[in-house]
Amino acid sequence: MTKRLLQQLVLASYQKEKLNPQRVDEITNRLDRKDIKAYLRALKLMEQQKKLFVAMPKTSVYNTSKKDLEKLFPKKEIVFTEDPSLLLGVTLVDNDMVYEMNLRDQLETVLDEVDQQYSE
Repeated sequence: MTKRLLQQLVLASYQKEKLNPQRVDEITNRLDRKDIKAYLRALKLMEQQKKLFVAMPKTSVYNTSKKDLEKLFPKKEIVFTEDPSLLLGVTLVDNDMVYEMNLRDQLETVLDEVDQQYSE
């Protein structure tokens, strides 16, 4: 199967920008095992590209943050997870880009700088 045909099949699997399970079933029923694997990999990649993964320390700030993130990433589905190891911070994963902003990393950077200054 060519990359172009694979991309066409993946795009045909969506209806109004949402994955249509019936179309996926129709497509997979017509493919052989090797092509199904390639098709499912391409579908997973497409689904990942349509989502923004957000890790925050507490669930209580989801609602206010979601509105701001929807403005910044208008065509992305926002998926929240809780990560208590983030001290007053957030981690955003947009496709293959990871943005980390948290207090723990900032404190570690400051401690490393102080340690280097006084070690010399």
